[in-house]
Amino acid sequence: MARDEDDDDGLPQIGEGSQKFLDQAKKGQARNFLLVCKGNKVNYLAVRKKPVKRNELNEAKKAGYKGEGYFGVITGKGMELVFNLSTADGYTTEPVKDKILKDFLEEKADFKCKPTIAIVATLPEIPFDDEDFKNPLIARFLALGEQITRVLESNPHAESELKQTTSEIRVLLQEADFDSATPRVNALELRLQELLNGATANPAPATTTQALPPTSATPTSTTTPVVDNDELKRKLEEALNRLVPQLKQAVVSFPQRKVELLTPVALIKKQLDTGELQEARQGILSVGQLLKSVLAQGNVSSDTSTSTADPKSEYDRKLAALQPKYDRALKEMLGDTGKFRTVMTYAMEQSEAGVYGNAIKALDRLSIALEQAIASGTKETDVVPDGRVGTASATLQLRMARLSAARGIETLETALRASGDTRAAEIADVIKNIAGRFPNHLETLLENLEKATASKDNETANQIKITARKATDDWLAYLTKHELEITGCEKNPWNIPVSIKAPIHSSLQSILTQTLA
Repeated sequence: MARDEDDDDGLPQIGEGSQKFLDQAKKGQARNFLLVCKGNKVNYLAVRKKPVKRNELNEAKKAGYKGEGYFGVITGKGMELVFNLSTADGYTTEPVKDKILKDFLEEKADFKCKPTIAIVATLPEIPFDDEDFKNPLIARFLALGEQITRVLESNPHAESELKQTTSEIRVLLQEADFDSATPRVNALELRLQELLNGATANPAPATTTQALPPTSATPTSTTTPVVDNDELKRKLEEALNRLVPQLKQAVVSFPQRKVELLTPVALIKKQLDTGELQEARQGILSVGQLLKSVLAQGNVSSDTSTSTADPKSEYDRKLAALQPKYDRALKEMLGDTGKFRTVMTYAMEQSEAGVYGNAIKALDRLSIALEQAIASGTKETDVVPDGRVGTASATLQLRMARLSAARGIETLETALRASGDTRAAEIADVIKNIAGRFPNHLETLLENLEKATASKDNETANQIKITARKATDDWLAYLTKHELEITGCEKNPWNIPVSIKAPIHSSLQSILTQTLA
C-alpha cells in the first residue's frame, strides 16, 4: 500500500502485541481492537484482550496518528473474521472497505484473513478463557451465574439491575482491575442472597455454609449481638474446614476443575490470616455455591440410561429433547420468551465452557417452564408473523448444529490421532480444518439483528441482514465445496456419530429463506 502525505511517518502501524491477539482471533477467541483511518486508508490497528477506553482515541491523535478512531470487537474464526462496530458507540458506516483492511493486515502485520467490517447494535462480549479461570476472583464471579439464573426466575424485575452490575464487573475483571472488582463482587453476592431470601417463602435447604456467622458489616437485628473478631475468625475457619472433605471429593471426581476449586481456598486462608473477615466469609459462601454446582454434575436425573459419568452426553440428550418445545414456545410466543432465551443462552454458554452441571440444571428448569407455558397456551403480544422462524430460534438451531458437528469432529479427530497411524494423523489435520470452518460470527449477527429489530432500528437491521446473508451464503458454499471430506467424516469406519451437513445445511437454508427474508 503506497504512502502519501497523509501517512503517519515514523509511527508504528500495528500496536504492540497485536500479532498475538490476531492469531487468537483466528482461533475463535473474540478480541478488542482500535482502528485509526483517514479517507480510504488504515493508519493504525491495535488488537488486544482488554477493553479499549474512549480516551485512547484521543491519545492516538495526540501521538500523531491522523484520521478518525474506531473501537470494537473482532469475532469469527479462521479466515473469516468480523470487525464489529456498534451503533451504540456512534458508528453508522464502515470506516473503510473490507479489501482495504485485508490489504493492510497482509502488508503491515503479515496476517492473512478475509475481514468483514460490520455495523451492529451491540458489541459482542469478550468471554473469559482458560487462563482467566485460574484467577480466584474471576472463578467466584463466574460461579454466580447459576445463582443469578435462580434469582431471575423469581425476581424478573431485577434483570436490568443485575445485567448492569455484572457487565460493570466483567469490564473491571477484563481490565485486571481486581482492587475495584473485589468489593463489587462482594456486593453482588450479598445482593443475590437478599433477593433469594426475599423471594422464597420457605428457607433454603441447609448447607455447611448457611450457618456462617454475621460480621460487623452484616445487618443484624437488635436482639442479635455482633460477634467479636476472634470468635468470628474461629467460626469461619470451622466453616471452611467443613468444606475441605467435599472439595477433595470434587477434585477426585472432576480433576480438570482442581484449580477452580482449590485456588479460592488459598485466598480465603490468607484473608483469615490478615483479618479480612468479611471478604473471607463471602469467599466461603462462593466456594460453597461452586462446590454444589460441581457436585451436581454427578447427580443429574437418573431417568435415563445415559451414564452420569458423562455429563456432556446427558446435556446433549436433554438439549435435543428440549428443542421442539423451545422452538414452539418462541414461534407461537407462548409464555415469557424473554426469560426462556436468557436461560437457554446461559445453558449454552455454560456448556461451551464445559460446566455441564450448571447447563443441565438450567435445561431442567427451562423444560418445566416451557411445558407450563405450552399447557396454558398464554400468548405474548408480539407474535412472529406468517409462521416465520424467529431470530432467537434460528440462532439456537444454528448453534446446536454447529456445536454438535464440532463435538463429533473433535471425537473423530481424537480417535484418529490415538491410532498412532501416520496416515490417520494426516486425515485428522484435514478434519480439524473442517471444524475450524464453523465459526460463531453468524450467531452473533443474528443476535444483533434481534436487538436491532426489537429497538425498531430498521437501518441497522437491514445492514446486519446484508452481512448475515453473505455469511450464510459462504457457509453453504463451503458445505458444497467440501462435501467429499464432510461425507468421509460422517461415514467414518470407526462408527463415531458425526452429523455435519444435514443439520447445518437445514439451519442455514431456514435462516436464508425465512429469518433473513
